[in-house]
Amino acid sequence: MKIYTLYDRLAETSGPLFDAPTHAVARRGIMQQLQKVYDINDYRLYYIGDYDPVTMEILNVTPKQEIYLIDGDSNETTSQPI
Repeated sequence: MKIYTLYDRLAETSGPLFDAPTHAVARRGIMQQLQKVYDINDYRLYYIGDYDPVTMEILNVTPKQEIYLIDGDSNETTSQPI
Protein backbone atom coordinates (compact mmCIF):
# COMPACT_ATOMS: atom_id res chain seq x y z
CA MET A 1 0.00 0.00 0.00
CA LYS A 2 1.08 3.56 -0.63
CA ILE A 3 0.99 6.15 2.17
CA TYR A 4 -0.42 9.63 1.58
CA THR A 5 -1.20 12.81 3.45
CA LEU A 6 -3.16 15.93 2.58
CA TYR A 7 -1.42 19.25 3.21
CA ASP A 8 -3.56 22.28 4.08
CA ARG A 9 -1.72 25.38 2.87
CA LEU A 10 -3.77 27.78 5.01
CA ALA A 11 -3.34 25.80 8.23
CA GLU A 12 0.28 24.97 7.26
CA THR A 13 -0.10 21.39 8.43
CA SER A 14 -0.85 17.96 7.05
CA GLY A 15 -2.56 14.77 8.11
CA PRO A 16 -3.84 12.37 8.90
CA LEU A 17 -1.91 9.71 7.02
CA PHE A 18 -3.93 7.29 4.91
CA ASP A 19 -3.20 4.47 2.52
CA ALA A 20 -4.38 3.55 -0.95
CA PRO A 21 -3.24 0.99 -3.52
CA THR A 22 -2.56 3.58 -6.27
CA HIS A 23 -2.21 7.33 -6.79
CA ALA A 24 -5.48 7.33 -8.74
CA VAL A 25 -7.43 5.75 -5.87
CA ALA A 26 -5.90 8.18 -3.35
CA ARG A 27 -6.74 11.13 -5.58
CA ARG A 28 -10.32 9.95 -6.12
CA GLY A 29 -10.87 9.52 -2.36
CA ILE A 30 -9.51 12.99 -1.58
CA MET A 31 -11.52 14.60 -4.37
CA GLN A 32 -14.70 13.10 -2.87
CA GLN A 33 -13.80 14.57 0.53
CA LEU A 34 -13.01 17.99 -0.95
CA GLN A 35 -16.25 18.39 -2.95
CA LYS A 36 -17.61 21.16 -0.72
CA VAL A 37 -14.31 22.96 -0.14
CA TYR A 38 -14.28 26.61 -1.17
CA ASP A 39 -10.85 26.50 -2.86
CA ILE A 40 -9.30 23.16 -3.72
CA ASN A 41 -6.01 24.96 -4.38
CA ASP A 42 -5.61 25.33 -0.60
CA TYR A 43 -4.81 21.61 -0.46
CA ARG A 44 -2.02 19.39 -1.78
CA LEU A 45 -1.98 15.58 -1.83
CA TYR A 46 1.40 14.00 -1.13
CA TYR A 47 2.66 10.46 -1.55
CA ILE A 48 5.19 9.88 1.21
CA GLY A 49 6.12 6.18 1.02
CA ASP A 50 4.91 2.59 1.07
CA TYR A 51 3.58 0.35 3.82
CA ASP A 52 3.69 -3.44 3.99
CA PRO A 53 0.62 -4.58 5.99
CA VAL A 54 2.06 -8.08 6.46
CA THR A 55 5.42 -7.07 7.96
CA MET A 56 4.09 -3.76 9.33
CA GLU A 57 7.09 -1.95 7.87
CA ILE A 58 7.23 1.44 6.20
CA LEU A 59 9.22 1.07 2.99
CA ASN A 60 10.60 3.22 0.20
CA VAL A 61 10.61 6.44 2.18
CA THR A 62 11.63 9.02 -0.40
CA PRO A 63 11.22 12.76 -0.68
CA LYS A 64 7.51 13.52 -0.72
CA GLN A 65 5.87 13.68 -4.14
CA GLU A 66 2.89 15.86 -4.96
CA ILE A 67 0.00 14.04 -6.64
CA TYR A 68 -1.95 16.56 -8.69
CA LEU A 69 -5.60 16.84 -7.65
CA ILE A 70 -6.78 18.62 -10.80
CA ASP A 71 -5.59 19.19 -14.36
CA GLY A 72 -3.09 16.35 -14.30
CA ASP A 73 -2.60 12.69 -14.94
CA SER A 74 -3.00 10.53 -11.83
CA ASN A 75 0.57 9.31 -12.30
CA GLU A 76 2.12 12.78 -12.46
CA THR A 77 4.26 13.56 -9.46
CA THR A 78 6.77 16.14 -8.44
CA SER A 79 9.21 16.33 -5.59
CA GLN A 80 8.94 20.10 -5.33
CA PRO A 81 8.74 21.57 -1.82
CA ILE A 82 5.41 22.60 -0.35
